[in-house]
Amino acid sequence: MSGQEPAPRYTADYNVGFHTDRELIEPSFRVWEFLFRAIEDFVCRNPYLASHKVGDSGGVRFLLTEEAGFADCPPLVVYFKPDDGTRRVVFLTVHRLSDISPD
Repeated sequence: MSGQEPAPRYTADYNVGFHTDRELIEPSFRVWEFLFRAIEDFVCRNPYLASHKVGDSGGVRFLLTEEAGFADCPPLVVYFKPDDGTRRVVFLTVHRLSDISPD
């Protein structure tokens, strides 16, 4: 044991539009609340683990649930912005991977 304390967990916050986007997925996803809490917990423990930076976005990142090992949910893309100063993660939007058109 190294004697170092783990870094404090980030706190989750939500953009207003996030809940609307989430409701568009929820009707066909019965265990949504349980799985999203697991995704939220994963991101809030370390928002940089398994996530990707969105180009020139001021720090916005995205998580592909498939890459992060969430095999029990449909492939989702979760966009969020971590703030290291306040240790907050603002969840911005969520979409099914199949609903995102490649640019």
